[in-house]
Amino acid sequence: MIKLGAYGLVLLALAAAFTKPTPETVEVLLKTRTFLLKTRTLLAVQDTEVNLADMGLDGAMVTLCNLQPNACWDVLRGLTEITHEDRYVYAKIGIDGPGDPQVCYGLFRQLICL
Repeated sequence: MIKLGAYGLVLLALAAAFTKPTPETVEVLLKTRTFLLKTRTLLAVQDTEVNLADMGLDGAMVTLCNLQPNACWDVLRGLTEITHEDRYVYAKIGIDGPGDPQVCYGLFRQLICL
């Protein structure tokens, strides 16, 4: 029984090693998360009936993200530094940009951010 568990653990580690996201995959995953966050922000702004003109630069970014999603990503990506550390079984991704720095872990083609 212990042997079977050990084989399963080795198989799981191999699967994780071969499915950790590459730097290009991380870019795509972060862009997708940015668009989801933009959608949530726009819905929150619409729900609270906040005047975007009163929000200053934040309002301008929300408007830009609403009208030109790719331009929004370009602006946010330009302000963000992404580091990709390739570990044996997973990838450690550091995101340092607007807001607090964040650490994410890439495993099984997913990003898990803490």
